Amino acid sequence: MRPALRSLRRAERLYAWLAVLLCLAMLAGRSVGAADDGLQGSFSATLVSPSSSGIVALAADALPVSAATGDPGAAKKTADTDLLPAALPSWIQPAPERTAAEDIPGPTKVRDISPGLVSADYAIVIDGASGKVLWARDANTPVPPASITKIVTALVVLDHARITDLVTVGVDSQVMIEDSVMGLSPGEVLTVEDLLYGMMLPSGNDAALALADYVGGTREAFARLMNEKAHSLGLTGSSFVNPHGRDAFGHLTTAYDMAMLAREGMRSPIFQRLASARSYETPRGRGYQMGNLNQLLWRYPGADGVKIGYDDAAGKTIVGSAVRDGHRVYVAMMRSADIFSDSRALLDWTFASYDWS
Repeated sequence: MRPALRSLRRAERLYAWLAVLLCLAMLAGRSVGAADDGLQGSFSATLVSPSSSGIVALAADALPVSAATGDPGAAKKTADTDLLPAALPSWIQPAPERTAAEDIPGPTKVRDISPGLVSADYAIVIDGASGKVLWARDANTPVPPASITKIVTALVVLDHARITDLVTVGVDSQVMIEDSVMGLSPGEVLTVEDLLYGMMLPSGNDAALALADYVGGTREAFARLMNEKAHSLGLTGSSFVNPHGRDAFGHLTTAYDMAMLAREGMRSPIFQRLASARSYETPRGRGYQMGNLNQLLWRYPGADGVKIGYDDAAGKTIVGSAVRDGHRVYVAMMRSADIFSDSRALLDWTFASYDWS
């Protein structure tokens, strides 16, 4: 009986490993053969593993699947590895398939057309009312975001300060040689509102630092508030370490998280004014006159936000918002060759492909 038992055990182990290899092949096949609309999904697999007592079933974690978009020449690219920590922070988890937080059904897809060539490596389109994901490409991959970080900075500031609060600036823009700045000098006294416009329109890193110092006491404490804000909204793909978005080790977020943070912000009339303003002038301080760098506000009918960014590792980034026939849609993307052409392509495709009636 002993030789027979050993043969049976060997056969069981051989069968188990064959099953593992088969499941892995199926997983690889699903990643390659995903649907054309580019939406990310998730699934669970049951792997078979040998044990001393026989064969036991192990459930695999849900794995995000990135689908091909059908764009000619589209290929998956990765973020600069020098900004990615060896292990991501514990709160960054593989994102499950996204569903709307509210009991709003969202629009219905009525036309099966292509958005055409979209150059962004990481992108998403979200319905404003329902939060429904309408299109995505690697939208749950944490990557450097550049200055669209300032969306969450503005949310935290509006949570913890009044826009009429007076702030004595301790930041000197003259030493920020490689930064986009509002132009602040130490000792100036401006309102929180002035600094928010200086951060959102000309993308002033000096204004972001001044606001972080005022609200958080320290920039590290403010970064903790930024992460707490994202977590409070159920967003698990972000790790913020500074208020302005300059490339920094471990400063990462996802296209999905940024779109949802912008969606949260645009529920506030104050934030809406910040995001949609084409210019702003203040009599305080040195009398700043500021223009919005987000050209989507001029280039796309119905556009009313939100923020653009650029840095070496992040590339060109944007979170855009546009309203048509009373329906708001958000686009968010990182690593885009042309944020405005990509935004136009995805917005046009969305309004042509979906019906809200």
